[in-house]
Parts: sequence; structure tokens; C-alpha cells
Amino acid sequence: MQTPSHTHISTPEAYPTRCCRGAAFWVYLLLSLGVLGYVGLLTGNRAEKLDADAWEHHRAVLAMSQEMWEPGNPTYAGEEPSIRYSPYTIALAQIVRSTGIDAYDALSGAAVFNTLLLLIAVWCWLRAYGMQAAAPLVLLSVLFLYGTPPGYANSLALSDLPWHQVNPSALAMPLMILAWAWLYRAKGLGLIAFTVVTSVLLAGSVLSHGMSGVLGAFGLFITAVASDRNRVAKLIATFVTCGIGFGLAAAWPWYDFLYAVTKSPDKWYWYNPAIFKMMLFSWCLPAFIASLAALPMRDKPFVRTALLATAGLLCVTFAGAVAGSPTLARLPLAGLIFPQAAVGVFIYSIGVSCPKTWFARLKQMFDRDRAVMSRALVETTVVGLVVVLALPNFWMTLREPHLARKWVAKLTHKEDKQPHNWARYDALLTPNIKPNDVVLAEPLTGWPVPSFNGRVVSALHLEFFSPGQFERLEDTTKFFSSDTSHADRVSLIQQYGVKWLLLDRELLPKPVFDELFSPDAVTADDGRLVLIDAGRWAQQANKAETRTPQ
Repeated sequence: MQTPSHTHISTPEAYPTRCCRGAAFWVYLLLSLGVLGYVGLLTGNRAEKLDADAWEHHRAVLAMSQEMWEPGNPTYAGEEPSIRYSPYTIALAQIVRSTGIDAYDALSGAAVFNTLLLLIAVWCWLRAYGMQAAAPLVLLSVLFLYGTPPGYANSLALSDLPWHQVNPSALAMPLMILAWAWLYRAKGLGLIAFTVVTSVLLAGSVLSHGMSGVLGAFGLFITAVASDRNRVAKLIATFVTCGIGFGLAAAWPWYDFLYAVTKSPDKWYWYNPAIFKMMLFSWCLPAFIASLAALPMRDKPFVRTALLATAGLLCVTFAGAVAGSPTLARLPLAGLIFPQAAVGVFIYSIGVSCPKTWFARLKQMFDRDRAVMSRALVETTVVGLVVVLALPNFWMTLREPHLARKWVAKLTHKEDKQPHNWARYDALLTPNIKPNDVVLAEPLTGWPVPSFNGRVVSALHLEFFSPGQFERLEDTTKFFSSDTSHADRVSLIQQYGVKWLLLDRELLPKPVFDELFSPDAVTADDGRLVLIDAGRWAQQANKAETRTPQ
């Protein structure tokens, strides 16, 4: 015979109704303030991550703030547009132009705003379904339920927020979440208002970050299909919204949206099978597996929507992988919020915040009834998974230089090992290079250079519309190879109009650094980075070549 404790566990709403349900808003508010403070405090440290996406968004804002209509390319010395010239970038560039605020600080403010909008969007999304009481646990699942913190666009892992919330995707995603919430509640004439407003939001999202925009449209269709009322009307509204939204995007004057949709230049870079496997089997797998625990709750509209979206994401992902589509193959990370939200609602439903449920659950783990024992094990495992996977996030926050390490070092009286990238590059480049001067550097070393008005030969992340980028990477590799002749190096300098060489003692192999280092051509040296006048270096190289016995 089943005990009362079994009955409580098998009716998930029983405990949450009595245990702290009314406190959900205040708990969510406190968590949100903590997340906002965390992002606001640490986002300024993002320059300490040399390979951060934030550098490419900073230089796009900087270029557009200097020349709004014809900014040229923000990475290379060319006139081709950048796919990063989006509504998001234009809005920030206009703020920079009108207020005089530094572009870096404008992005820091945007990170806080984007995070605030995300927190509001998640609450509104859950509230539309009457599930706002689960919001604190959904938020924790969204922040922590990753196999490893991805460090990739669309990640909402806690340790990724300070340097990813400056990205355009950080604004596009919450706008789409708000649209999902609105669509579920809309009816009658409200669907017309939804269509008009959301089509503009969708256009802005897909222009700012294509993957977030595609996920937004995907979420609208899932919301309509899984809806328990006005399904046909919502589907029609979604079709019209997507049609208008993508039509508006096609009229965007700063870059050719239709070309971006229909062409796949440099597909070898944009579709990366190794990243696909990492995303699916490391970053996302725990959330996908844990969301299966919510299957018994699929009669609830929110859980049904989240689970249907999760299944749809997997189907679209494998189809995208077969087709080699970068956008579709990488969609699960952007859409991970669906299974994460399902897990958060499940954890809430089992009364995880009520101590008495845990006493009952511990007893049930040793129950002779296998169904009761299995249910208790599943519930405990899912909760434990979220807790255990939170640990890497906290550890990275303490040890990574772009997060809280500098404050941890002060508190523990440890040596300051921060790289101080911004101060280092600013002191070295700003007084010496002119706007659009071409700097030849190893791609990681050169990645921040365009944030200081220079341009590079090859970039760590490619530009979508720029031709010949594979050749640029090959030529850069050739220049910094120990078996390349002086004559070939000089030829590459002339080919790309290089004004400066930038060498990093820590990243370049010592034999290569010694071979390239020419004291007579050095303009600035901070002990790690060395800025060399390429013209003088070429002259010295030619003299050395002439003196070398044949």
C-alpha cells in the first residue's frame, strides 16, 4: 500500500503549493539582482580574454561610430561590409556618437541591459503559462545545466555571461523569448498587434545574430503548434510574422541579407564538425537527457512546448549536420533554454525547496516498490546533476583572468597575474599606428588590433563577406614559419600593404621570434609585445639577405 509520502511525490504540485510558492517572485528577484551585479562587476574584465568574441563586436561599434554609412570593414583594410553591422551595432554606435561615451563602456552597459532583459523575458515567458513559481529553479538550470561551460555564442552559462552578454545574440534572444510569451497569450485582435511588433523584432534579431533569429522563428512555430487554444490563428500569425520579418531584413542597407542567407562562403570555417560534436555531446547532452524526466508532465502546456521544441531541435540539428548548414547544426546551443526550462519546472514540481520532500525521497530510494524507488532516484539524480554541473562555472569564475580572478588575488594576497591586455595594447598601438594601418601578427596576437584603429591581415574569426580569407590565414602562417625566406616575407608585407609587425614573446616560438626580431626596426616594446615598423624591418631584412653568402 502506498504511503502518504508517495502520494505527495507523485502529485508534484502538492508541495510547491504549500512550500514557498508565494516567495518565488522575491527569490527570483534576489537571484536576478545577483546575476545583474555579477555581470556588471565582471564584464569590464572581458578584455583579459584575448580570444573573446567581444573584440569583434567592439571594433564593429567603433567603426560605425566613426563613419555610420560607409564604415568599411572593421577587421581588414577593405571596403566590403561586415555582417556585424546590425541594428544592435548601429544602436550602440549612435549612443557613442551622441554621448561621447567610449565604445567599450557602451558595450559594458549593453551587457547589463541585455542581462536585465533576459531575466525579465524568462519571468514573462513562465508567467504566460502560469509557471512563474518555477522561475528561480528555471533560472538556475539555465545558468548551470551544461556538460562544460561552452564559451560560445548563445551560451547562458554563468561563467560565460560577463564576456558574452555584450554580443548581439544577448539582445536577440530575450526579444524572441518575449515574443514566445506574447504569442501564447495573444488572441483576437491581439494577434494583429503581435504580428506587427514581432515582425520588426524578428527582423532585428535575425540581422543582429542569424542563429538567434532563426531560433526565434522556430520557437514561434513550436509555441503555436503546442498551444492549447487558437492554434490555427497563431500559426497563421506566425507565418505572416516570419514573412514580414524576413522581408524587412532583406531590405537592410548595411549588408546583403539575402546573400548571407543563400550563399555559404568559407563553409570550411562556418561549419565545423568538431564544434558540432562538442556542442551536442558535451555542452548540451546533460540538459537533453535530464529533460526526459519531465515527460510525465507533458500535459502541462509549458512543459509540452519545451519538450516538443527539444525534440524539434534535435531533428533540425541532425538535418543541418547532414546538409552542412552552420546555422541549423549549431541551433541546439541557442535553443538549450527549452530543455533547461523543462528541467527547472520538473525540479520545482517535485518540491525541491521543501525539506520534508527530501526526507520522503530518501526513504523511497530504498523502497521495495521499483516504480517508487526509480522515481526517487530520477528526481535525486536530476537535482544532483544541476548542482554538480554548477561547480565548473564557479571554479572558472574564480580562476579565469577575464572574470573575478583579479579580486580573488587581492583578497587572498596572491600575485596579480592578469595579462592587462587592454592597457598593454592601448599603450603600444594607440600612440603609434594610424587608423586603418595594416598590422601583421599571428591571428591570436592580432585579434584585438582593430579595437585600436588598426586592421589585420588574418583574423581569429572570419568576416562573412570578405574574400580570400583562407589565403590570408595561409600567408600569415607562412610569414611566421621558421622555414620562410626573408624575400618571401618581404613579398607578403608588400602584398598586403603591411605597416607594422606585432610580435608576442609568449605566443611565438622563440626561434621564430628571434628570427623576426630586428632591434633597429622596433618602435615599441613592453617586454611581451613588440611593435616593429614593417618598412624598416624589410630594409634590414634585405640588407641581411644581401650580406648572406650565396
